[in-house]
Amino acid sequence: MKTSGVIKKLDFTFEDGVTVISGVNGSGKSSLLEACFMGLFGSKILSKDFVLADVIFKGAENAKINLGFEHLGQDYLIEQAFRYSSKSESASNSKCVLYANGESIVDQATRTYEEVCSLLNMDEEAYRNCAYIRQGEIDVLINAKPKDRQRMIDGLLQLGKLEEYRERAGSAKTAVRRLQRDTSKSLSSVKAEIEGIESTEPHAVLNGLKQKIKENDTILKKCNENKEAAAAQKEKLDLMITEHREHLQEIQTLKQVLAKSQEDKAGCIREKENFARESHEQRQALLGLGEENKLIREECGFGNLEIEALSMQQEKEEFLAREKVNAISKELALLLREEEVHTQALHDLENEKAETEQILRQCRADIGTTNGAIEENRKKYTENRR
Repeated sequence: MKTSGVIKKLDFTFEDGVTVISGVNGSGKSSLLEACFMGLFGSKILSKDFVLADVIFKGAENAKINLGFEHLGQDYLIEQAFRYSSKSESASNSKCVLYANGESIVDQATRTYEEVCSLLNMDEEAYRNCAYIRQGEIDVLINAKPKDRQRMIDGLLQLGKLEEYRERAGSAKTAVRRLQRDTSKSLSSVKAEIEGIESTEPHAVLNGLKQKIKENDTILKKCNENKEAAAAQKEKLDLMITEHREHLQEIQTLKQVLAKSQEDKAGCIREKENFARESHEQRQALLGLGEENKLIREECGFGNLEIEALSMQQEKEEFLAREKVNAISKELALLLREEEVHTQALHDLENEKAETEQILRQCRADIGTTNGAIEENRKKYTENRR
């Protein structure tokens, strides 16, 4: 170490029992103990008179301390490495690893320090006061005045902290008494408040609120049932409306067919009228020809058999035409009647849907009102419980 100037490299094992290290001043005895101390607690042992650069031998750039020890049946090894920078003329901790039974458990300086303090149940200050006295401190203790010696022993044994803890205990006792008085006052206030609350018969109010909540729950349940029934009815009506819309579509198709049938009927009527007019004209012509033919037949001595047969054929064709027109008229009347029935059914369904939607809106409004009343009762119930 830099302080001694004689130890560059040393591998040393302490055997069981007491080990005595002797030598002249400056031979490195204190450096060996300081190395053990730093191996345990690292840079935490430094002070204004002992800096990290003092660990590294003069002229060297690196230093290393490996400290092995046994604790509670476990073997531990701490590796501390330091690096010196000539540019900044300062040193830093470049490695700090703690091994337990050959396995690395911590590899960072702060965490290694915390783990060592946890293992030994003391930090570097407690270790220095209880187990380690640096060079020169024992002479100061021996040669000091009784008052100063007492102060130093108190410092080593941390008896001053005992006095501090005694003062803290006295302050804590005073604080506890104050807290006890305040608690008693608060307890009296709470008891008075409880008595005031009990005088208002909160249990009766609470039971009344519970009964109201139960009644409101019953009303809400009924409203929900009505809502579900209305929703089911609405769904059914929607389905029926869909079906009737399909029927309406069919009616529209039938209307188109009916319009076409009416056009066909009008055409047939026109054809009938034309046919009747032509038939009349032909009959008139036939009558004229018949008269002429009769005269010719009478002159020639023939009967009128062919003219009667032709007249009967003409009458038969006119009868068939009238039957065809009557059939079309009946079909048209049936289509018009079916259109009226479907239109009326659709109108009735739309009225029923409007009534159901009105009922559903009323149910939703009742449910909203009931929910508000329930929420208000629950708030009152919560406040009474508090």
